[in-house]
Amino acid sequence: MRTQTPLTQITLALAIIVFAVLWTERPANRVLAIQDSEDRPSPLAIAFGQSLFLNVANVGTEDAIPVEMVIFDEGGNPLSRARHLLRPCHTESLSLNRDDILDRAGSRVLTRAVVNSLGGPDTRSLVVSQEVVDNETQRTMILHPGVSKGFNPQPDPPGIQR
Repeated sequence: MRTQTPLTQITLALAIIVFAVLWTERPANRVLAIQDSEDRPSPLAIAFGQSLFLNVANVGTEDAIPVEMVIFDEGGNPLSRARHLLRPCHTESLSLNRDDILDRAGSRVLTRAVVNSLGGPDTRSLVVSQEVVDNETQRTMILHPGVSKGFNPQPDPPGIQR
């Protein structure tokens, strides 16, 4: 077995230090969170005296995005539908009043919301949220927060400018 000389040990230590300094000084790559392709707004139930609002915002600054907004019942039947050209920095909404659904037994209707972009544009700047509002007081009772496609929860690393 060979023993290392002090010169070899010093050289090895210096090589490790140089490598560590170069590693920490290298430019950091931008972190990007990938949105799960299965992300959809959660199903929500509304009762008599309540309305469901499906809200879509285009938080981008460049392109308008054509969207179709649909609220389905638990059986997959469309209850409300709308198409909008969602301009940058604008929001559109689709509402469904439970009192207007007359052919249901029971007071609650389970709903599922879907937002589709038309024509395949980049949808990273779309944010979707749902809220259940009391019809009498107009107060929001439930707010299901929006999900931003391609949202990066990490700040940009130091030295990286956009």
